[in-house]
Amino acid sequence: MLSNPNIWQAFQLVYENEGEGEGEGNNGNEGGGSGDGDGAKSYTQEQLNKMMADNRRKLTQQNETLVSELTTLKDQANLTAQDKTELEERIEKLQVQNMSKEEIAKREASKAAKSHQLELGSLTKERDAWQKRYTKARVATELTTAALEAKATVPEQIVQLLGPNTYLSPVLGDDNKPTGDFETLVKFSDVSEEGKAVVLDLTPFATLKRMQELTERFSNLFINPGTGGMGGNSGQSGKGGQKQTVEALKDTNAYMKWRKANPKADPTQFSG
Repeated sequence: MLSNPNIWQAFQLVYENEGEGEGEGNNGNEGGGSGDGDGAKSYTQEQLNKMMADNRRKLTQQNETLVSELTTLKDQANLTAQDKTELEERIEKLQVQNMSKEEIAKREASKAAKSHQLELGSLTKERDAWQKRYTKARVATELTTAALEAKATVPEQIVQLLGPNTYLSPVLGDDNKPTGDFETLVKFSDVSEEGKAVVLDLTPFATLKRMQELTERFSNLFINPGTGGMGGNSGQSGKGGQKQTVEALKDTNAYMKWRKANPKADPTQFSG
């Protein structure tokens, strides 16, 4: 029950005695039916239909006025949550009281659609929030692991540096369709053999390896970085003690082929 007595007073409907006093002052057949021998009036079907339609119209207008007043009261009054709930239920009953079955069904369908959209929007926001948390955690973990393996001076610094440009990419199968798995890739700003700026999509481990190669840019980020670099004068290829010259690796395809054949070689060390 509503705790605010003023709301009860506002909700009292004036449906009872609605027709009392109507027709008074009519003489003869004016606005009414014909009289019978006992003094009672009789009405034609057309007159009855008109009276019912007029009464229905008045009730509808009264309901609309009352709904408006209760809605204003609900929005402005200092009500408890329970009071507001009860008011909303009463307003709902008033709004559908004079509706046809078709109108009620249409109204319910519209309410269900709006409720579904709200629920869907809430689930979508929740999903996106969890997706962002998962991506952030996975990116930080993989970058940290790669930084530790590359002997970065401060792994957290690597995460801060590369994190904003790191993302999860769908893994494609042999049919070129997503498998449902994701790999972590870093958009890394590099320079081609021709000296042009390029952006490469590399795994965290490949990114850290490339950063070790670019000693002029990132030497301060690693413990004991190689001093030779691409133009160095010493180093082993890591395969049978064979030396690798810079000239032999100037071609990009040759360099990538060498890297694939020598995954454990230190790419920062080459012979002149």
